[in-house]
Amino acid sequence: MKPVCMALSAVMVLLFIAAPFGGVRAADPLELYALVPLTGPLAFLGQGVAASLNAEAVAINAHGGVKGRDVHFTLLDDQGNPQIAVQLLTPLLSKGVPAVLDSGPAATCRATSAAAKSAAVVYCLSNAYDPAGDSYSFATPMSLEDAIAAQIRFLRVRGLKRIGFIITTDATGQASDAAISNILAYPENRDVVAVARERFGMADISVTAQIARIRNAGAQAVYALASGAPFALVLREVRDAGMNVPVATLASNQSIKQLTSYGAIVPPDLEMVAARFAAYDVMGAGPVKDDTAVFRSAMARGGVGTDGPSSLPWDAVMFITGAYRKYDFAPTSTNVRDYIASMRNVAGINGYYDFITTPGRGLTSKDTVVLRWDGARKDFAPISTAGGTAVVHK
Repeated sequence: MKPVCMALSAVMVLLFIAAPFGGVRAADPLELYALVPLTGPLAFLGQGVAASLNAEAVAINAHGGVKGRDVHFTLLDDQGNPQIAVQLLTPLLSKGVPAVLDSGPAATCRATSAAAKSAAVVYCLSNAYDPAGDSYSFATPMSLEDAIAAQIRFLRVRGLKRIGFIITTDATGQASDAAISNILAYPENRDVVAVARERFGMADISVTAQIARIRNAGAQAVYALASGAPFALVLREVRDAGMNVPVATLASNQSIKQLTSYGAIVPPDLEMVAARFAAYDVMGAGPVKDDTAVFRSAMARGGVGTDGPSSLPWDAVMFITGAYRKYDFAPTSTNVRDYIASMRNVAGINGYYDFITTPGRGLTSKDTVVLRWDGARKDFAPISTAGGTAVVHK
C-alpha cells in the first residue's frame, strides 16, 4: 500500500486509537446536524443512520472527542420529504451551520442542496444524488450508475443476460431509469437485453401485471429499483408469481432488520451492490480494512449492526469533523467544501477517496462489491470481486 494512503488513513482512526481516553473537555459540545427520515416509508433507513451516528459520537467522545470537545448530533426528522427537509434546513442556514448531513433519498438531497447553495455543505447519503463537481454538495458512496453497472456486470459474467427491470417513479427511480439506459449502451453490455422495463408508483398496492410481463418475457433475473415498502411489494409479487430467479436491488435495502422482517418473501438469491466495508472478511490488510475494523468495533459497542444504513454516515462524519479540527472549530462552508474536495487517496470504510479525480463523490466502481443476503445467518456475504467483474462465491 502506498505510504500516503497509510498516513491519511491514520488520520481517520486517530480519534479511536491514538487519542487519549478521557482528558480535559471543552464546555460546549461540537454540534453536528443531520436530516434523517426517522418516520415515514424510509424509516428503516433513517433509524439505521440515526443509530450509527449515535454510536459514532459515543466512540469519538470516548477517545477525547474532537480536540477535547464532545461531538453531539442533532437529528431532524424530515420524513424523507423534500419540503420538510428544506423547512428544517432553513433555520440551520440562518445560524451559519457550515455543514449538514442529509440521509436522502435523492429528492431531499436535491432540494436541500439547492436551498443551501454555498451557505452550507450538504453531504448526501444517497448514491442516487449526483452533486455537481463545483458545488457545495457531496454524496456517498459510489454513484448510482456505478452501482447498477456493477450489478449488471455481475449478472452478465454469470450468463444472466436477459434482465427484467421494475422501477419506482420517484426521484431515485427516475435516476435509476436514466442510469440503466446509459449502462445498457456500454459496449461490454451489447449482449445484455432488457426484456422488460416496468414502472410503478410509490403508493401502488399491486405490481402483479408488471411482474407477469417480466416473467412472460423470459427474464433470467429481476432487478428491482425500489426501497422499503415498495421493494417488499415487488418481492411478494415475485414469490407469488413463482419466479425462481436472482433478484437484485438497491443498496438502500442493505438492512439486516428490514430483510429479516420480510421473512419468507425474500428470495434465495437476493443481491445488491455495496461499498468495500461490506467485504471486510475477504479484504487483505490495509487502511480500508483498518478503518472498517474501527467502524465495526464502534457499532458493536453501540449495539448497532454493520449493514448499509449504519455504514453511510461514517466517512462523511470523519471528513466533516476533520474540517472542524483543521479550522479550530470555526470553518466556513467554503472551508469545509475545500477541505473535502482536495482529498486524494484517503482511506475510509467505503474505499479510497479521490475527490480530485471524482469530484463530489470520491469513489468509483472499483469501490463496489456485490453482496448476497444469507437468510440463515441473517447477514450479507460478498460474492463478487471489485466492480462485479468476477464471481468469488456462487
